[in-house]
Amino acid sequence: MASLRRVPRSPFWIAKFRDGDTVTFRSTKQKNKSDAMQIALDWERLANQTSRGEVTQATVIKFANELLERVGQEPV
Repeated sequence: MASLRRVPRSPFWIAKFRDGDTVTFRSTKQKNKSDAMQIALDWERLANQTSRGEVTQATVIKFANELLERVGQEPV
């Protein structure tokens, strides 16, 4: 399960999630905790699909567009 943490002196939430056998830390670039958690869960879902070999180019583009729309930007 994905989790969040904050680094001192940073306004952004850091996501922690499993990527296969490794634990990955990535900045969500979000100040709102609920938005950051949704992004972290999406990253974890995509990492799980990748490790199972279920990811296609269409899946990656759809994932990127969902993230862009969620943060208020134009889709690819």
